[in-house]
Amino acid sequence: MTVLSLCDYSGVWSKPYKDAGYDVMQVDLQHDSDVRLFQALPFPVRGVLAAPPCAEFAGSGARWWESKGEQKLLDGLALVDACCRIVLVHRPQWWVIENPVGRLNRWLGEAQYIFDPADYGGYAGGEGDDYLKRTCLWGRFNAPMKAKIEAVRGSLMLKFSEHMPDRGCGQVGDASRFCSSILRGKSMTQSRLTIIPVTWRRAREFCEIVHRHHGAPQGHKFALGVVDEAGALRGVAICGRPIARHFDDGLTIEVNRTATDGCSNANSALYGACWRVAAAMGYRRIVTYTQEHESGSSLRAAGYRHVRELPARGSWSAASVALRHLRDEIGSGGVQRALWERVA
Repeated sequence: MTVLSLCDYSGVWSKPYKDAGYDVMQVDLQHDSDVRLFQALPFPVRGVLAAPPCAEFAGSGARWWESKGEQKLLDGLALVDACCRIVLVHRPQWWVIENPVGRLNRWLGEAQYIFDPADYGGYAGGEGDDYLKRTCLWGRFNAPMKAKIEAVRGSLMLKFSEHMPDRGCGQVGDASRFCSSILRGKSMTQSRLTIIPVTWRRAREFCEIVHRHHGAPQGHKFALGVVDEAGALRGVAICGRPIARHFDDGLTIEVNRTATDGCSNANSALYGACWRVAAAMGYRRIVTYTQEHESGSSLRAAGYRHVRELPARGSWSAASVALRHLRDEIGSGGVQRALWERVA
């Protein structure tokens, strides 16, 4: 199982994964590998850790932003963009971008999680994390339960100077205990989830990044999202006309896609909301499919009924030579599926 650790010279924050048996690839100029030139790997990537240099983003250096000029900022953003591109191309099961509190949220949006090293100092090996340094995380990950220790050293935010090297932001292990606690600790208590409407564009973008085996569909009737207490989008569902023509009777709608970042109960919340919205619109039946390796537990929790198993078939991209270039080459070809429904 491969984990990519981007902009990681020391290997400190990826060490817990290496110790756990993962194949960790450190991508950094000091290892003769430029994240901006990193090419797509021909094999799956389990996770991505990214710690782009923070000298142009950390709030502790805000007084030097203007004097450094725009080019320094563009150089910093190029590294962040490269990390995002690698995530988009490899579609890992989980990924995280780390940076101190500052201005990176102007380009990445609000951070999904903010912590201090002392919040996780209670885990094994965390004795040296008895300090404060507000650290932001963006990505798709399950945050572990905190194990706080007293921050006896107070704040250790780096003292920036106008001529400091652009390499680092102080303590190289700021996020390493967080990574270790994910592997050794327990997930935090599930936060309250709320269903929201989302635009077609936002749902598509989320699906393209998160969905395990499909991109986004080509059309829809409506799309829903689910957010946590912090307002972070944790999943989306897209409903549209049934793919099977004999189901397309005007009173049946299909859940064409659901995609979540792994947040507990998000999938079942979306399936339940899809039925409620569809029923309010006058639909009498809602259908969807799972692949053979998927248990369907979220569907059962949302009141859906297993109808039947569907044998594997050839990919529909091969059905028409004339339209082959327009069709999904992956699709559900060669995979056994199950049909699920809920009816009024």
